[in-house]
Amino acid sequence: MEQSLRAYLLREIGLIEIELLRYRERYNVLSLNELHHLIEIGLVPVHPAWEDYLEWQNGADSIEELRSLFLN
Repeated sequence: MEQSLRAYLLREIGLIEIELLRYRERYNVLSLNELHHLIEIGLVPVHPAWEDYLEWQNGADSIEELRSLFLN
């Protein structure tokens, strides 16, 4: 049961990481902070960049939460 749960969590983390990679490629940035900076200085359109920024943040938070389950 524990192995199945770990496999599931790893799969979910992988799927989220794929989505985050799409944001990196779309905006040609390496980090969430870089995207935020590009939005602030107007080098990328606010829409849809701001929505993507929020989705990226939510994805990063989800990965952190899922990884914390491994420690428990």
